[in-house]
Order: sequence, then structure tokens, then C-alpha cells
Amino acid sequence: MRRLAVSSIATILLWTLPMEFLSAAEFNPYVAVFSDGAVLEGELLRFWNDPQSKPELEGVSLFDSSNPARWIRDRRLREKAYKYSAECFVEFIGGDRLPGKVVSASFETQGTTPSYLRVDTDGAFARPGTVARKYFRVFPSKVQRIVWRRIDRQVLTPGVAYLRDGQAVEFRRLRWSEASVFLLLSDGVKEFAFGELAEIHPLTGDPWESYYDDLAVLSPNLRESLFQFESVDGLIVTSSSGRFQALGYSSLEEQERLGRVRETLKGQLNNFEQHNKTSLEKIKTLERKLDEELKKQVAAETPDKRQEDRVREASVRHLSQMEKRHRRRLESHDRLT
Repeated sequence: MRRLAVSSIATILLWTLPMEFLSAAEFNPYVAVFSDGAVLEGELLRFWNDPQSKPELEGVSLFDSSNPARWIRDRRLREKAYKYSAECFVEFIGGDRLPGKVVSASFETQGTTPSYLRVDTDGAFARPGTVARKYFRVFPSKVQRIVWRRIDRQVLTPGVAYLRDGQAVEFRRLRWSEASVFLLLSDGVKEFAFGELAEIHPLTGDPWESYYDDLAVLSPNLRESLFQFESVDGLIVTSSSGRFQALGYSSLEEQERLGRVRETLKGQLNNFEQHNKTSLEKIKTLERKLDEELKKQVAAETPDKRQEDRVREASVRHLSQMEKRHRRRLESHDRLT
């Protein structure tokens, strides 16, 4: 069962390389390694955010079922990844990470296991064009590491808490409080506030059981590939092809501006027929006036030929200008629709 589950995973890791260290042969921003070991580099990544198509790198499908990509990197982003590396984060069983600070634990019934831990992400994560949530809720049973302040890169050591003064405290059990944690030590129970802790590595159960729980949600039919994405700001998330969609980014201000433009264009389209009708009526009125003026000049006893020609030429020019303006309106209407 484990081999079957593992073989169904296709992992995509968005790693990076600094541009200043790339050789002339590595100037292509994207690199992908496929299941058969083939390496593909290129700069044309297409159809990433088109749900009706499959992503391609230089015309090669990345999700071909016979030879899917194992991982993809954007080499341009590693410098940013180092710059924006998360100071504090929550690490889940399996390796996913949520940048943010655990600020409290919430209990449905006092004295029991907490329902969730509240993580302050400072509004860093949101669907494009929507308002970001400041707090995320996570299940304590899924957590294998919590970092409030990264001092040194610690190896995962379940059952050890690292204090901000440099001490490492081994514990047998832990119990969460609203803003602190009680640790069962070899010589008794001791409480530590979140502000005293640099890291804590809770004791966890069988990681395969946690994996099967996640798999039941992400790919219940075992037909969808699993992806793991890593962003430059430290976010690592596992998802599946059925729950993934890449979206074009635009800020709320840009969304509002486009909305105003859209409403303006709708108004112009709605009023076009009326404007068109009014313009045609004006042209017909001018034609009638011209006919009347010409008839008056013909009926005059001593018509002035030169004056008649000037009037006729001016009228023709005016009608031509009106016709050009009307044609431009029609062309504008075609573009808008």
C-alpha cells in the first residue's frame, strides 16, 4: 500500500538559483526534471493558469501521464528566497510550512486538547484579488515543529523545546495553554510562555497515518497527482491536480479600476444606439436644409453662379465630415463589442 501511494506522487518543487551564479548555458529561467531523468531548460512556460490546458515548457507537456515532471525550478528567485526567509513558521508532518507566528491556542472545552492553534501570518497569503486573512487556524496534531524565533537551524528532534536563552529542554508530554505550554519533564511539570520559546518540536504519531489522512482529502480516488509548492517567502504546501489552479495576480485597487472601466464601457455600449439614431437624424436634417437652400437659389431671378458653387461645396464638405464622424462611431462600436 505504501509503495502504491508513494508511486502516485508527482512532486513539484519551486526552487531557485541566483542569476549572478548562472553560467552562459544556464541563462534559461526555468528548468524541469522528468520522471525518466530527462532535463529540460527554457524560458517559455505556457498555459500555467489555463484550467482547460496543460502547462508546457518550450512546448513539452509538464504533466504528461507517461512522463510527468518530478520538479520545476524558477532560477531567478533564489536571491529573493534568501532575502525573505521566514523568521517564524509552523512546520507540519510531511514538511509543509506556514510562515507566521503562533500567538494563541483555542479550546472548545477548558482543560482539553486545543481545537486549533492560531497563527498570525500578517495577511501575507490570499487568493489574488481578495482580502487577506491575518490569522490561520491549524490542528496541533498535524504540527511537528513551531518556530517563534530562528536562532540556529535545528535538526528535527521530537520531544525537545529550544529556549531563546539557548537551552534545550527535553520533555515527555506537552499541554497547550492559551499563550503558553506546559511540559512534563523528568523532574516535574514546567510552564513556558510563548515568548520564552525559540522552537518546540512536539511528539508526533505515525507520519504515514497523517499522510493517509491528507491523501484522503487531496486525492480520494488515488488518480490525481500530488504537488508540493515552495514559494520565496517560505510557504511550502502540498496539493493535488484536482485542487490546484494558477491565477493571474491583480491587486484590489487594480480590480476596482478595471471594474470602473468595465461599467463605463457598458454605459457607452448601452447608449450607442441612441447616439447613432440621433446622428442619423442630424444628417437627414442637414440634407433637407441643403435641398431647400439649393431650391431657393435656383428660384432666384438673378442667381450668382459662384455663390451657388460655394454653397454647394461647403454643404458637400459638411456632409462628408458628418459621414466620417458617423463611420468612426461605428468603428468604435465594433471595437467595444
